Amino acid sequence: MMKLGKISDISFGSVTRTGSKGEIPCLQVANISTDGDLDFDKTYYVVGKMKGDHVLLPSNSIVLPAKGQKFSSALITEEQSNTFVASSSLFVIQVNTRSIIPEYLQWYLNQSKIKWRLESLSTGSNISSLSIKELRNLRVEVPELDIQRKIVELKKMQEKELVLIQRLGQKRKKLIEAITKELIQ
Repeated sequence: MMKLGKISDISFGSVTRTGSKGEIPCLQVANISTDGDLDFDKTYYVVGKMKGDHVLLPSNSIVLPAKGQKFSSALITEEQSNTFVASSSLFVIQVNTRSIIPEYLQWYLNQSKIKWRLESLSTGSNISSLSIKELRNLRVEVPELDIQRKIVELKKMQEKELVLIQRLGQKRKKLIEAITKELIQ
């Protein structure tokens, strides 16, 4: 077990002012699904000119809410690299060692027991808030790299399977609609 603060650099996102129009999208807590995917149905943009402290997120950055009711993390992919900035309500985690794969760390942070741990470490009555100190002290299981790679591959296979199951459900629905339409006519 290693402390998260020893294997990664953790900072807050920097954007505090956003709006419905602009040029640079800003990731918010609402953009992170409970499964750890990025959801862009509600996209906000940086308001005003960006200053030097607003950093476009590089690939393999992990974003995790610092505030709110859910503590699901998301990984910035190569395709999303240098496209977004993070709001100040998000932590930005960047792995700083070769002993851990960013995809593994993001998977690990999304495990139920870790989410529960993060929730228990958060404070506040109306809006929960997680301190950067508590996050840095979070202990992370760091298996050998080959085990991490296997876990990441299993995660990718599970994601593909879920997509296939969704497609199968849609096709089944269309088939049933066609059959029932035929029966009525």
